[in-house]
Amino acid sequence: MPAPMTRFEALRHRTVELAGMAALGVAVCTCPAQAQNSTKDKTQPAAKDTAHDTEQGPLAKELAALSAQFAEKADPEMLKTFTEAIDRLAESGILENVKAKGDKAPEFELTDANGNTVSFKELLAEGPVVLTFYRGGWCPYCNIQLRAYQDNLDEIQALGASLVAITPEMPDNSLETSEKNKLGFTVLSDPGNKVADMFGLRYEIDPVLAERFGPMLEGYNGDDSHTLPLTATYVVNTDGTIKFSYVTADYKLRAEPSDVLKALKHVKMGH
Repeated sequence: MPAPMTRFEALRHRTVELAGMAALGVAVCTCPAQAQNSTKDKTQPAAKDTAHDTEQGPLAKELAALSAQFAEKADPEMLKTFTEAIDRLAESGILENVKAKGDKAPEFELTDANGNTVSFKELLAEGPVVLTFYRGGWCPYCNIQLRAYQDNLDEIQALGASLVAITPEMPDNSLETSEKNKLGFTVLSDPGNKVADMFGLRYEIDPVLAERFGPMLEGYNGDDSHTLPLTATYVVNTDGTIKFSYVTADYKLRAEPSDVLKALKHVKMGH
């Protein structure tokens, strides 16, 4: 039996592991324009390819800067593998079946980072819900998005809404993400991406990437499904109707907080 790792060795192992997981994000940050444009938008105009807008929002700018940094450091061959994997995902037809604006959001119950059961139905009874799916705390794009949403949490709550993030990570790992980013909103664990699947967002990562990163995902998510949720953010009205949806195969693109707030204002006005 191998000797247990020292604290330093464990920390170094964790750092290497996180770096490897972050590499999954490189796939989309370097996705060519053709692949990005092939991502069908089943949402409203706000959910478009912001990477090609003349004026990017603050979140899009921060994500684009991170993408550029990754692109400069990435190994060309691995970068090609990542890009091809994202091309296949975008062209797979998965976006044809995702929940979108006008659809009814499925009901579900999940466990939060502290082990409490949270009912989506009960949340909707209190007001509209902003629901966002993210891959995990290992994803730098996800952390940037979560912090951006945290910065706008007061405005979201002032409009009578609650903000909920869903991740396939186990509660202990989602708690770590919540504490690291100082999040004041609910983070729910979705084992096996079962709720993500209800929204049509669940997909298996490319076999080439699964061979390299699968064991890491198993450690974070506690299962060997090697699945992740598509990037997605929804605004759901109290009757369960989706009033705003942003779904894309490009992981570097996220719904701008300003667009979410705009959608919530429309909901408050009864639109």
